[in-house]
Amino acid sequence: MNRIARRTLTNVIGLAVAVLFAFPVYWMVISAFKNRNDIQTYVPVFLPVPTLDNFVRAIQAPHFTEYLGNSIFVTVATLALALVVGFLAAATV
Repeated sequence: MNRIARRTLTNVIGLAVAVLFAFPVYWMVISAFKNRNDIQTYVPVFLPVPTLDNFVRAIQAPHFTEYLGNSIFVTVATLALALVVGFLAAATV
């Protein structure tokens, strides 16, 4: 196999793997903008008519600010811990 064919095959495999790993993120994002009927249907809808109703309903839910605060706290604590561990690991190398 010559060099160009090998490089093309490697690029095609890399692109296929990238699409495979990116698809769940794509599905999560488009599901956030789907209406309830499109989310729960057996036939997948890949290009839905976008709606912001899910976000409005989530923000208006009781205890939303409490849940948001908990998520921010966990995120900041995890980031701080990861930075400390990363700095300590980098200092020993």
